[in-house]
Amino acid sequence: MRAIAIILIAAALGYFGYYYTVEGRSPSAAIGELTGETARAEAEAQRAAV
Repeated sequence: MRAIAIILIAAALGYFGYYYTVEGRSPSAAIGELTGETARAEAEAQRAAV
């Protein structure tokens, strides 16, 4: 059971670490990308600009 928890934690750290170091995004931006919040915010910004 501990091994599964360690694997999941390592995967989460690897995912956020990748976005943080390679793409220059903060962890909150990575979460927004994962949940689709970024796409929603971009669509709202486009509607507001028109």
